[in-house]
Amino acid sequence: MDIDKTLEEVKQTARREKARDLKPIPSDFYSTAATAAKNLEAEMIKIGRPRSVEYKMLEDELSGLVTDAETVFMKRAGKVVERATSGAFTNSKNILLKKDVDKLLPAEQELYEDVLQAILKARTALIAELVDADKDDEKPVFKTNQKGQMPIQKESKSEKPKETKPESASGSNSTDSAANGSDPAAPSEASANLINENYVLVRILKDLPEFMGEDKRTYQLHAQDEVELPAANANLLIKRGVALGITGSSEGNPES
Repeated sequence: MDIDKTLEEVKQTARREKARDLKPIPSDFYSTAATAAKNLEAEMIKIGRPRSVEYKMLEDELSGLVTDAETVFMKRAGKVVERATSGAFTNSKNILLKKDVDKLLPAEQELYEDVLQAILKARTALIAELVDADKDDEKPVFKTNQKGQMPIQKESKSEKPKETKPESASGSNSTDSAANGSDPAAPSEASANLINENYVLVRILKDLPEFMGEDKRTYQLHAQDEVELPAANANLLIKRGVALGITGSSEGNPES
């Protein structure tokens, strides 16, 4: 095998893993690193002179390889634990977004499940009675293709049903009129439409840099994403003109 190539790949992977997001790695990443380490050890034994320049060079390469591989493991394990902890305190307690699942090795997926179940068990034993005492029925989950999954409040039974507008003489219904921009009853307060007291459902109008929300979640959003955000964050993005408040479905909001 090409030891120098393996050393460089492991080093580059360790650097990439310093970012917060999960990144895929080859399924044989650790086994390849282990093979390279054994080859370096074999060369050191072959030289047999610990004080020689060649021996010390190989020793440094071996040490760097082990350190970089451990860094990759620790960084990835930390990200898995972070996601499991977050999952334990959402309504989607057994869901890991597919985009993240595909980036995990099988052993890392097992780690996620083990940590999640351990946290849920401790939560049930210690604080579930306290924090769940005044909660309403479990809310459905609104899945995005971004980090996290936010609860959407069920539609209130007292909410007035939307009136169906009669078709015009030309045969076009109100939906057609709205699509042509001629609907006189187009909502004027969509940007202030709250899904509940704490979250606002918005459509993102442009790619945004990663940010931490008021709910301590990390968000990495892109144009046309529809996602629930803490009210403070959502209202700020709407005010800046980079997000648009929408109703329960994207079909109910006019596009500019």
